[in-house]
Amino acid sequence: LMRKYFGLAVRELAPADLGRLGLSRRIGLMITSIQPTSEARQRQVAPGDLLTKFGGWPVSSMDQLAHLLEQVNRRDRIPLQVLRLGDDSFVRFQLILTAH
Repeated sequence: LMRKYFGLAVRELAPADLGRLGLSRRIGLMITSIQPTSEARQRQVAPGDLLTKFGGWPVSSMDQLAHLLEQVNRRDRIPLQVLRLGDDSFVRFQLILTAH
């Protein structure tokens, strides 16, 4: 549903991801791919970013996200919070995407 509505593919963080990113716990879902024509791509979301909130709710598991996605309808405008981790910095940004 995430790909269908928003053009994003996500997955849970693996233990290796936590070590590589310097995290002690799961704080979001890894964005693995973005459809080229999606609104998210136009808003500069990139593979490797972390989806930390969906509709104002924290998400760190696919089960949590699935529950939230079941409530989405076409044309709903959903706020997302995304975290981009760098070597010694991070950027957190919020955007609103329209479900297609």
